[in-house]
This record gives sequence, C-alpha cells and structure tokens, in this order.
Amino acid sequence: MQFTVMLTAGQRIAQQTAGGYFLILNTGAAPSLEVWLLQNSTELEYIRTAARGLKARMVPGVRFDRVELRATVDCTVEIIVSDGLVDVSTTDGATVTATIANTPLPVQIDGPDPLPVEVASTPAAPVFTRPAGGDVATVNNLASVPVTAAATALIAADPDRRELRFCNLGTNPVAIGAAGLTWAARAVVMAPGAVLIERTGAHLAWTGICDAALTTTVGLQTLDV
Repeated sequence: MQFTVMLTAGQRIAQQTAGGYFLILNTGAAPSLEVWLLQNSTELEYIRTAARGLKARMVPGVRFDRVELRATVDCTVEIIVSDGLVDVSTTDGATVTATIANTPLPVQIDGPDPLPVEVASTPAAPVFTRPAGGDVATVNNLASVPVTAAATALIAADPDRRELRFCNLGTNPVAIGAAGLTWAARAVVMAPGAVLIERTGAHLAWTGICDAALTTTVGLQTLDV
C-alpha cells in the first residue's frame, strides 16, 4: 500500500502500518531520510541516509508494526509498506553513469514502457579489490560470540580472510562496526535472524554492540586463503 507522509524538519513522524517490506518512492525536497523500522519498542532496522528507491525486506517470520521517518527539511514523501515484494521503477528522469571497459554499450530497461537512459563511458575500474593473497581455500565455522550493551570484539583482523559472514542468532538487534563502536553511533544494524556478508572489509577487525540492557549472539563464518 502506498502512503504519503508530510514531514516537518527535524521531527520524527510515524506511519502506523505493519508489514514485512518497505520501499521509498520519493523523498520530496529532502536529499535523504532517516528511517526506523520498529516492532513494539524494538528497533528492527535503522537507516541514517535512506534515499529514493531504498528497499528493505524483513527475514521470514519478522514484521515491523510501524515506520518512523525524519528529514532535515520540510518535505512530502511517498512510501510503500507491504507484506509482499513490490517492484517499482525509480529511474524515470534519471541519468545513469556507467563505468565500462568498452564502448559502445547497449542499454535496455525492462518493462512495457522503456525509459531513455544516458550512459557516459569512462575507463574501467574494479568494483572492489581483494586483500593481497590467493583464492579462497577454506570455509571456517567459528564459535558464536555473545554480545551485550558493551562493545564486544567479534573477530580479529586477518589478511588471509576473503569473506566474512555474520548471523544474528539472538532475539535483539545488534550493531556491527569498528572497535570503539557505540549504539548511538551505529550505522549497520542486524535484526534477529538477519545475515550480513562482508567482502571488501572481510580482512578487518569487527565489533558488535546491543542497545542498553539487551543482549544477543552473533554467529560467524569465514572464507580464507
């Protein structure tokens, strides 16, 4: 279902609609929004800079009962809340810049009414660079780590690690970040049952933390040289 929400700068406004899928159709005059997906008093997900086209889907069996939004300017936003997946084109009137190795590049937009897309060719660049080393050789199932409201080290740095997988095995949200992480400074929050796969920063050390008085357990799996 589509909703129009009028936001006043700096005020946190709630849309009291339950669902398992959330989509931002338009942010109006705001470049981005702060978004909270909540279930009762539990924060399932927090996005600090949610832009037009952002989609969020809960894991099976988990639903939010309201969405809260905040913007830095007065604006009128359009959102969709649903229990099923909704695919809406957000490319109308947009310019797409592609980094490609060769030209020309044919571009086609799927759908009954194809949209014109302008493609600018620039020298190819890698999407990401793996840390120095060889190909993946082993999969390691590590011991799960209990996490509290104090920053908890999840895994130490390892230059031979190519991929790192986190799973929130508990019943409370957990934030993932660097050493010294606080709940107030969270940027990546995993809801109960959520899985996060880290590739570009897999070789770094990672820390977890829960909100005040809450705990959870984080499962870990690595792909190493």
